[in-house]
Amino acid sequence: PAITNRVGGNHMRRSVHIGFSLLTVLVLLVATAGTSSAHQDGMHILKIKAAKGGKPHGTNNLFSHGGAIEQTAKVYIVYWGSDWGANTAARSYIEGFFNGVGGSSWANSTTQYCQGVPSGTVQCGTTGLHPTNPMNELSGGVWNETTWCAWHSSSGNMSYSYMPYQPDAGAACGMNFVNPGNSGYFDGFSIVGGHEYAETITDPYPNSGWLDGRGAENSDKCAWISSGQGAAANISLGGNNYAVQSLWSNAFNGGSGGCVLSY
Repeated sequence: PAITNRVGGNHMRRSVHIGFSLLTVLVLLVATAGTSSAHQDGMHILKIKAAKGGKPHGTNNLFSHGGAIEQTAKVYIVYWGSDWGANTAARSYIEGFFNGVGGSSWANSTTQYCQGVPSGTVQCGTTGLHPTNPMNELSGGVWNETTWCAWHSSSGNMSYSYMPYQPDAGAACGMNFVNPGNSGYFDGFSIVGGHEYAETITDPYPNSGWLDGRGAENSDKCAWISSGQGAAANISLGGNNYAVQSLWSNAFNGGSGGCVLSY
């Protein structure tokens, strides 16, 4: 699906390419070997799960690079390809996650970051404009699109994220990462989708928002942690469980920062 967030504040925009596919034909998968994310030419890539891991990627806090955040996110989903029409289980999982994630304590971690502060700011406090973590962000914004062969763009105040059909990549993109067996078949959708969702809020135009000194965003720093503090886990949204990774919080541990599942 293509997951779209509306950017608030300075109306900065982002063209994000996580990869995209039909259910039956893999068109492009730009996730490559490694454990963290890469940035080039305004593109953000979540790399696949490597054999190593289990700890945050870097210990330095995020700091503002002077760019925008998304103050009031609104999510739309476009299902690309005719095969999505019959895949009700995958659609139910994806839509359930994005219908429930707004307003959750997991997503609330993004509200500590802000725009309108000097570059280099680490703790916003009450200054600047903050994300509001609104509820019901999806609000029925779902379409089927069966006419495109490929599409990536940004326009006006819209930013786009393209996500492949995660089960095609198996464990490399999160299948069963939190939940074993059939119950974890769709884990990758909420882990990867949640990863990009959180980063689109705090760094909607890559490298101008909140990153650490190595260029890692709030989700990058906590990707694919399988044990210990910040390990990926289930969160309950709308009475159902969804696997998510943790998010970096500058405020955690007395301001020294760390990966958290709620805020």
